[in-house]
This record gives sequence, C-alpha cells and structure tokens, in this order.
Amino acid sequence: MLLALRIHLKALGRCGYPGGGGQLTHAAVLRLIEAVDPAVSREVHDRLYPITTSGLRKANVAPLSQVTVSVGERVWVRVGVVGEPACVALLAALSPTGLVIPVGHIDFAVEHVEYDVLACANPTAIEALLLDAGQRTDPMRVVFESATSFSRQGLSLAMPVPESVFGRGRGSIGGLYARWRDAGGTDLDGFRGERLGARIVSHKAHRVRVYASQQPVDAFRGIAEYSADTSDDQQAMWALGLFAQFSGVGVARSMGMGQVRVGAGHSGL
Repeated sequence: MLLALRIHLKALGRCGYPGGGGQLTHAAVLRLIEAVDPAVSREVHDRLYPITTSGLRKANVAPLSQVTVSVGERVWVRVGVVGEPACVALLAALSPTGLVIPVGHIDFAVEHVEYDVLACANPTAIEALLLDAGQRTDPMRVVFESATSFSRQGLSLAMPVPESVFGRGRGSIGGLYARWRDAGGTDLDGFRGERLGARIVSHKAHRVRVYASQQPVDAFRGIAEYSADTSDDQQAMWALGLFAQFSGVGVARSMGMGQVRVGAGHSGL
C-alpha cells in the first residue's frame, strides 16, 4: 500500500525552522503513529516501512528554505508512506478532530488532510502502478520539487541522470529500483543488467547546497523529461516514476529531500 498526503496545519505559537527541517516533521509523524501503534512506529524508525516528509511548507517560500511562523499562520507538510501497516496507522492517527501536533518547540492544529498525488490513484497498491504504467505512451516529466541528491561510491551526485534516478547498481544509493523491490514490486523487464533503457530528453536543473543532519549536501532542483527505448523500458520507467511520488527519490528523503511530481512530458520544459 502506498499513500501520499498533504497535512495542513495552523501554528499555535511563533517559531523559526531551519531549511531542510524534515527531521522535525518526520519525528512528529512518528509520534502520531506511536500513539496508535507503537510497534509500527518502531518499524518505521528502523526503516522497514519508509516514510518521507517535507519540512514545514509555506506559501511563496521555496522548499527547504528557512520558515518562520507566527500564531495563526498556515503551513503544510507533505508525507509519503510505503507499506500497508504504516499507511493504516497514519490514517488512523490523523482521523480524530481537534488534533494538535508538536513540531519542534511549538504546537500546530491539524486543519485538514488531503491526498497529494494526482497522477495515479491514492492510496494505491504497488501492483496498480505497474498496470497504470503499462498504459503510458508519452515521455515522462519529473518535477524535482525539493532538493535531490544521489550517492555513488561515497560521492554526491547532483544531476537528474537516468542511471541515478532509476538505478539499481550496487554502488548507487538513492535510485528507485531498489526501493521498488524493497516495497514488494516485481522484477521489471525494462532492466538489462544494472541499467534501464531510459534516456534524458531535456532538463532544466540548478545546483543547490542544503544541509541534512547538519552536513552539507550537494543537490539539485528542477525539471527533467525522460523517454524510453522499448515498451518494456517505457513501462518500467513509468512504474518507477509513479512510485517515486510516494517513496521520494535520492538520499535524505526523511529530511525533506527528494520529493517529486510526475506527469506526461511535452516538448519544452
């Protein structure tokens, strides 16, 4: 089971939050789940059921930028969940009315919760993504909404190259294929060895430097379009792209990095 939510919050105090503050929102979501199912909360903490969170997001403020909130101001958090136990526990935790969530030093009232993925059903099962992907014939457009980075053999890779985004290589950390398999996805016919037959058609990305766990990370933000060589490649590319909207892509996803949106590509960006 896969789930992507946008949780809308109203501040009950005043506080500033550093850029890349996904660590605080991730801890807040874990506490919510713990109140409903402590066992699942421990499994999420141990990464058996991945949960990705953005930092606090505010209108007209770029993702991973510093956010200052005052009493009554409205913000939101985007959450992606992989794994039925964690999805069920989070939905149950968010169901009571009048819910208040502490994030850092102040509390926030939950105003409403909405599903946040439009390109496919939500919530959904990973098998449904593969069926959906089989109907897609267009190139794929990926918007890297927050800073994204990959790691290969200890080096940060800050470009949306297909080998990193869709990679399954042993030395590549952050690629989608390994996460797809960890979530119970079937083997994808589009892969030959460690490479998917997808290529980048065009991209408009700029490099940024962000901090995760107080360590600098070279990353990028922007848009890329990908096309595939064969029908198998096309299905695999779309399956992994749709999956990325729930799982995130790249490193430090629980810290607000690697959140994407996917849609049909077109000429120009």
